[in-house]
Amino acid sequence: MALSEPLQFLEAVDGLVPDVIVLDVSIPEVEGPELAAVLRERDPTHAIPILYLAGDYDLGQQLDAISLGGEEFLVKPVAASRPGNGGHRPR
Repeated sequence: MALSEPLQFLEAVDGLVPDVIVLDVSIPEVEGPELAAVLRERDPTHAIPILYLAGDYDLGQQLDAISLGGEEFLVKPVAASRPGNGGHRPR
C-alpha cells in the first residue's frame, strides 16, 4: 500500500499490520523519522521494521533517522543487488 499523506498513513496502519514500513526521509507535512517515532510509540506498529529512503547520502541524517526507530537507511536510487549495511536498531 502506498500513501502520499503521512496522517492518512497513521489511520491506514491501524487497520493492518504490514511486514515492513518504507518511509521517505523528506515527506510533506512531517519528516519520515518523526513519523517513525510516532509508530514506535504505538502498540500495533512498535515492532514493525522501518526502512528509510533518501535522495542523498548524509551520515548525520542517517544516524538521526535510525535513532528515531529505523532499521535501515537506503539512498535513492536503490540498486536491487545492494546489500544492507548490516546496521540494526536495538529493540
